[in-house]
Amino acid sequence: MKRIAAENGYRDFIKSWKRPDPVATGKAAVIGAGPAGLSCAYFLAVAGMDVTVFEREKDAGGVVRNVLPDFRIPVEALQKDIDFIRDLGVNFQFHCEPNLSLSGLKSRGFPYIFLGIGAEKERPLKIQGDTSRVIGALDFLKTYKNDAKTPALGKSVAIVGGGNTAMDSARAAKRLSGVETVTILYRRTQAQMPADVEEFDNAINEGVQFQELLNPESFRDGVLTCRVMKLGEADASGRPRPESTEETIEIAVDTVIAAIGEQVNEGFPSENRIAMNPNDTIRINPATLETSEPDVFAGGDARRGPSTVVESIADGRKAAEAIIRRIEPDWDGTLFSESSSNNLPESKQKAERERGILLAYNSEDPDSVVAEIESIRCLQCHETCNKCVEVCPNRANIMVTFPDNTGHNLNQILHIEDICNECGNCDTFCPYDGAPYKDKLTLFSNGKDFDASTNDGFLVETVKGETRIRYRVGTVMGTGVLTDTTNVNFGESALNKDVCQFIQTVVTRYRYMFA
Repeated sequence: MKRIAAENGYRDFIKSWKRPDPVATGKAAVIGAGPAGLSCAYFLAVAGMDVTVFEREKDAGGVVRNVLPDFRIPVEALQKDIDFIRDLGVNFQFHCEPNLSLSGLKSRGFPYIFLGIGAEKERPLKIQGDTSRVIGALDFLKTYKNDAKTPALGKSVAIVGGGNTAMDSARAAKRLSGVETVTILYRRTQAQMPADVEEFDNAINEGVQFQELLNPESFRDGVLTCRVMKLGEADASGRPRPESTEETIEIAVDTVIAAIGEQVNEGFPSENRIAMNPNDTIRINPATLETSEPDVFAGGDARRGPSTVVESIADGRKAAEAIIRRIEPDWDGTLFSESSSNNLPESKQKAERERGILLAYNSEDPDSVVAEIESIRCLQCHETCNKCVEVCPNRANIMVTFPDNTGHNLNQILHIEDICNECGNCDTFCPYDGAPYKDKLTLFSNGKDFDASTNDGFLVETVKGETRIRYRVGTVMGTGVLTDTTNVNFGESALNKDVCQFIQTVVTRYRYMFA
């Protein structure tokens, strides 16, 4: 759907797009012109800020331009976005000095800085023997990107790793002249691979072989010796820990490509006093993406580790919004809000979605057919997302529906403290960056739990025959009174009106939750 939209709707979008009125002023610097940096620069520029992007390479795009093969994302599509961002007034400085510093940028008049420096330091493959034919995946993909005919790998290639970078490397190697066999070796099983299922399937469909539970130990005279592994107890990642057995196998290989992960080059953060996490990512405030240095934010692979382009773009936007709110605390966020173009009545939308789920199409069908069916299948997640409701084994997250003053149905998640055992499912499966069992407005059943918790929430209690609602949202605390079966009187409270309406809806329309 994204490809179809980009190929068929970009020109019309550019013609119809109108720049909104500015909501913030000032200067900001972005270090790194990858997906996270470009995203942050875009949203800051749209808001009205003066933005400069500093990039060490000769052009913008980061891993998308310099690493990801064209069969994943064509450079032409990327360049359209870069040109659009430049037309907004964003200034790009390429081949920037390697000793760029935060203090230097601030002294040059950039009070706000975003770090999108990526994770381009490859983890070395610990292997004995001849390492001259062992190359890093990023180095290989960069060479392939510059000239797909240049890498000479021989007839047989082994890819070590189970992430998307390994899949990209395998698919790229399979396209090289002279390469006959490409095999992915992974120390766990297919079920534990971090690679997207689609990327794995693409590699297999293109003839790449896969062997699981193998860990390379030595490479001599074209023979790769691998330790056969078995799965043990779960480790910190939640996946079964790979454990060695007494068995080894030998595989004839001409070249080994190591794709066992990337990490942030700690040089820049350490030189600029930026705190790091134990896993070599930049430590940030998850609510704002601000680092340990005031007014310095970070996103993308630098703060997540190797992740997706979409996740990096989301980080850039989140940091931009935090910077804008730092400048304009009363900003309501409407600049970036999306609105649904689907004005079908709700019953009609539901019927269309149910029909769409049952429809099928072939990969050979024209884009018009694919787009029509997929658009019907859309669940409108920007209006309703129930993932944390679906995955909670205790049903501690429920959806509350209430009308706002425009007459539209709004859906919000209420967290019920009593039946949550903090298993973390909702945190793991949240498609955004939230932890619903901590972030969502929480319903408490007693004052002790309410006082002990750090969650925003409320408590319904009866005092002298009167139903009172104690609430805490951020720094706002107070008590409302249920005046009748349909209304709660919050008095002169500073509580946000939408939160007031949410609490009132729960208290008056979801009474089955109260004794």
